[in-house]
Amino acid sequence: MKHRTKWTVAVLLAFVGLLSAGRAEAAKGGLPQCTADLAICQTGLTDAQAHLATCTNDLTTTEGELATCTNTLATTQTSLNTCSANLAACQAQAVCGDGGVGSGEDCDVGTLNGATCQSEGFAGGGTLTCGTGCTFDTSECFATRFEDNSDGTITDHQTGLVWEKKTGGASSSFDSRGVGNCLNCVQDTYNWTIAMSEWLSALNGRTDDPATQTGYAGHSDWRPPTIVELKTILDFGAGLCGGGGGPCVDPVFNDSDSFTEASGYWSATSLASFPGSALGFDFGFGFVFFDVRSGTFHVRAVRGGL
Repeated sequence: MKHRTKWTVAVLLAFVGLLSAGRAEAAKGGLPQCTADLAICQTGLTDAQAHLATCTNDLTTTEGELATCTNTLATTQTSLNTCSANLAACQAQAVCGDGGVGSGEDCDVGTLNGATCQSEGFAGGGTLTCGTGCTFDTSECFATRFEDNSDGTITDHQTGLVWEKKTGGASSSFDSRGVGNCLNCVQDTYNWTIAMSEWLSALNGRTDDPATQTGYAGHSDWRPPTIVELKTILDFGAGLCGGGGGPCVDPVFNDSDSFTEASGYWSATSLASFPGSALGFDFGFGFVFFDVRSGTFHVRAVRGGL
């Protein structure tokens, strides 16, 4: 028993010694390992810090770009608002050529909006058109309806007719065709047949060569007026119209150098039911009449047409 106890103690001491030695060895070998691990951690920390710095820079850059984008977006929105306002203003404005008369326009394609030369202050009438920029073109409007052309003719701007201007007096003689030596004398009268043929031919510069024919006032297309055309120069407002001794015509046809008789004038219009008769117009009282063609009345030629 005494020996067993000594052995046990010896074993325990030996075990304790081994355990102490192992701990010493472990302590001796673990410090370098910890140092290596610490170095690795520090390297990782440095890398992590570098990555963090990079991320921080990237974040700063991104925030700057975001601010720029925000400013650009705000500018773009402002421009869009301006464009929208301009578009609305343009759409509100009239468009010349769209067929409708809008604000700031006088007229448009196909419409004068009820306007005429007269409504635009041109008493003589004429042709009002829609010109450039949808404004009225009054170049074919006239201050007075009738215009003395100072060449022996009178133009009616409303109808486009050009009338022979009659002079005072009467012919002193007549040729074998029955035509007087004063073609434009207001007092001369003719029967319908001579008026429509011989007198008219002489007025147009009778010749066998149309290329050299020169008629009255430089024209060779004079013709007798229709009854409708004769009535267009009627003016009941003329001072002596209606039996007062003066003709019912616009004053331009009866002034100091232009004359009209207050009597009947032949027209080119005849009646099928009365082949031997023709219509005329009385400028003394302003009425249409018909008479046999052998009757004698005054004549006035015209050119152009309604």
